[in-house]
Amino acid sequence: WNVDDETAMINYLIDNRSCAGDGANFKDTIWSGVAAALESQRTEGGVKTAKKCKEKWQRLRTTFNTVTSVISSSGFSWDDKNGFDVSPEKQLLWDAYIAKHATAKPFERQGWPHYAAMAEIVPQKTRGNN
Repeated sequence: WNVDDETAMINYLIDNRSCAGDGANFKDTIWSGVAAALESQRTEGGVKTAKKCKEKWQRLRTTFNTVTSVISSSGFSWDDKNGFDVSPEKQLLWDAYIAKHATAKPFERQGWPHYAAMAEIVPQKTRGNN
């Protein structure tokens, strides 16, 4: 999978988000359509089957949820190019956060180009006031 493959898949899902159930859970028929769309533009890498597309979506959702969790709970700002771009002044805070949330570590100074597009598909969880 390269960034272009991921982008094409996300765009296909945005175009078909009305087919998603609760929590952006797409039916199996969608994954066949994603696979066909990706195959028509493949220039490198292996064939993307419906199963592989669904598995990739699950990994993309995990990444999205990780970034969203940091944004909503840590006080760090985000941009798609530089990630959380942790300043020296916030390094100790970041290290403490990462000690409990290791999956966010890759985004210390590296962004993720799909965050905004994924936000169009994945429902945002709201935090209660209790």
